[in-house]
Amino acid sequence: MIDELRKQIDALDNEIIALLDARFDLSYAIGEEKKKIQKQVLDTSREQVILDKVAQQSSEEHAQYIQEIYKKIMEQSRAYQGK
Repeated sequence: MIDELRKQIDALDNEIIALLDARFDLSYAIGEEKKKIQKQVLDTSREQVILDKVAQQSSEEHAQYIQEIYKKIMEQSRAYQGK
């Protein structure tokens, strides 16, 4: 039973990795556009909108944990944009 559940997690992880790769590519492109218009990398209002959406779309039981994951994703996206 545990092995089957782990296989399911592994499959989800593969999807998450691919989606994160795509997200980082888009984030980098946004960073390049921000540089052109001399806009700061950090956009707190946009990040709050994302966190609110995550809370609404997640189950109540998982929302705070998923929001924390998204905070880290956005933190790393900002670091990637700024490189």
